[in-house]
Amino acid sequence: MKKRWAAAASGALASLALIAAAPAASASAPVKFRADGVHIRAKATTNSSSLGLGYKRHSVTGICSIKGQVVSGDMWWMKVKDNSTGVTGYVNQSLILGTGGGGEIPKC
Repeated sequence: MKKRWAAAASGALASLALIAAAPAASASAPVKFRADGVHIRAKATTNSSSLGLGYKRHSVTGICSIKGQVVSGDMWWMKVKDNSTGVTGYVNQSLILGTGGGGEIPKC
């Protein structure tokens, strides 16, 4: 009986080790700016410095979402990377279109 339990426990630990060692799936997704001249901020507030401006034609990746200052009734901000300029920062989600085919952007 002890040998069966030890074997089962050993197998369970091996499974956990494989799960822990597996890299986390990337949940970032392509998104678009809703308008031209969108400020990409250092923090999730309009009081934060602008790191750059985003435009509709830019290639953008949504990285994660975080609660911040309410803008246009929306408290959620998205950390984005503007692939066209290399700038990474925060944009209120009211200024973002889509999450790339329905992909879920994780919380930061």
